[in-house]
Amino acid sequence: FDHDDTAERKGATMRLVVDVMGDPTAPRAAIKGSKAMLSKYPDLEIILYGVEKEIEKNLIGRNPSGLRFFYSKDAILPEDLSSAARHKRNSSMVKSAELVRDDIADGMVSSGNTPALVAAATFKLGRIDGVQAPALTARFPTVKGEALVLDVGAIKDCTPKQLVQLAIMAREYLRSMGIENPTVGLLSIGSEESKGNNLVVATHKFLKENNFPGFVGNIEPAGIFAHEADIILADGFSGNILIKAIEAILSFIARGIKKRIRQNLFMTAYCLITLPLALPFLLAVLLDIVRKIDPNRYDGAPLLGLKKLCVKAHGSSSARGFANAIETAYLAVKGQGDYANSVTEALSIWMPILDKASQ
Repeated sequence: FDHDDTAERKGATMRLVVDVMGDPTAPRAAIKGSKAMLSKYPDLEIILYGVEKEIEKNLIGRNPSGLRFFYSKDAILPEDLSSAARHKRNSSMVKSAELVRDDIADGMVSSGNTPALVAAATFKLGRIDGVQAPALTARFPTVKGEALVLDVGAIKDCTPKQLVQLAIMAREYLRSMGIENPTVGLLSIGSEESKGNNLVVATHKFLKENNFPGFVGNIEPAGIFAHEADIILADGFSGNILIKAIEAILSFIARGIKKRIRQNLFMTAYCLITLPLALPFLLAVLLDIVRKIDPNRYDGAPLLGLKKLCVKAHGSSSARGFANAIETAYLAVKGQGDYANSVTEALSIWMPILDKASQ
């Protein structure tokens, strides 16, 4: 399809583009997840961008009117390097970013190769004025809802200045999503000010001495789930290890509970007969735990620091995971408003202070 064909939105007030070529399971999951979100949000239109034969063989059932298809000549593979964003200019990922850049779509979602996605989104969408590098976020379940962790892979070697920028970008993002005064914590090996490597100690000192809004100090990994802060700051290397370890643990627990229930159907049936009052309650509790720790529920992480919206879905996302990633993009577009200008304004205040402290 030619880009001119997208001018009319057919009544939709928002349009998202989904790169369906992120991994071998992506086309079917992306299509099913998109259909689910179109049913939930009638003001939404979704463009699925991918290789035609991959899309066609994964189409099942009726296609809603808000679903449109764009076909690419190429795809960026999971094993490709970040340079693929430059070399594969006709890939679905790069073309999706161009639709957002050209205001044909309001935001994009992709489960593709993370380094390539960061490169493509940064090159095509552009960094917000003053931002050194975009940051990849992750949503973690907590006792109070969710916490936002960043960076989880985009900036492997951070400086204190970049961590402060992460705090600013994350605060403005959560404020745009309706959290008036987000709190900020710094991931470390202990709550004491002296705990941590040079990066953590230096960043802690600056944030504390300059009364950074919402700063609560160092937070250990357990503090994430206790919701000791709305935002957890980390360099990309530490953050990426953290998220992969926790996702593996949560997935292991969820699978273990489901497996035990399936393997002990006889005992489950026996308990249903002998404990008719207590067991339904216990099962409800177990199912609620499984639901809350299911990684698919927290799929969809915005790439912060860009002029326009890009949401990273997990690799090998399920249909439900893709639907949640698309919903994250939908809600972000709804709430972002003047996000880019808010970040630029905050950076103009804090960066001179940080530069002076670094002298």
